[in-house]
Amino acid sequence: MAKRSRLILTEDGERAFAHFADAIASSLDHVLRTEKIKKKQLAEQANVDQAIVTRVLDGSRNVEIRTVGALYGAAGYVLDVSPRRIRAPLNEGSNRARTDVKITNLNDCTASHTGSVASVGQNQIINEPIHQIDD
Repeated sequence: MAKRSRLILTEDGERAFAHFADAIASSLDHVLRTEKIKKKQLAEQANVDQAIVTRVLDGSRNVEIRTVGALYGAAGYVLDVSPRRIRAPLNEGSNRARTDVKITNLNDCTASHTGSVASVGQNQIINEPIHQIDD
């Protein structure tokens, strides 16, 4: 079996990865606040240590995707991720953007979260952090 070398990210890769971890932390925090779920309850439901929940909420970049999925699932949500270009193709100029993260309640209630801009339901746009998801 070939030994895997350690991944060294480019500046763009590191920036995108950091944004991804922060977006996951922000959206999971939103789910916990919306559903009034305590970290301890989520950890028990997901069958993980509470320290893992805290690491995800702190934006840790060293958490398995499977663990993140388990946390959202335990809260009754799935996490949808949509990539967005952070710069022009390699041979063109630069145009930075961010990754969209969409959280979906398993009861068909959805919200999208990109930094402090969110869309709730079908067409409503809110230019502040999400505090409540409407069915």
